[in-house]
Amino acid sequence: MRTTPRVAGFRSEYPAGFELECMAGFVGIRTKITSADAIAPVLAALSTNTLSKIVIGWVSGGRSFALRLIPGLILVITAAWAGAISTSWSS
Repeated sequence: MRTTPRVAGFRSEYPAGFELECMAGFVGIRTKITSADAIAPVLAALSTNTLSKIVIGWVSGGRSFALRLIPGLILVITAAWAGAISTSWSS
């Protein structure tokens, strides 16, 4: 797996997603990967982006804001990973 989607996820998940779309053949004709192969890099980018949101939320909003923000972010990323894992098991 390339490191670019994971690193790009710290800033925003959109550049990582665009790169993966290019690689999957949705945009342009570069190296092709399947949709199944794109799941892990997309989740890696989403995970790093979630981590950066947690840190920024804690630093900028303080402890009380972070305690309200973090459970929701963890719920979303857990649901994304659970969906990906359940899909891979059913295949």
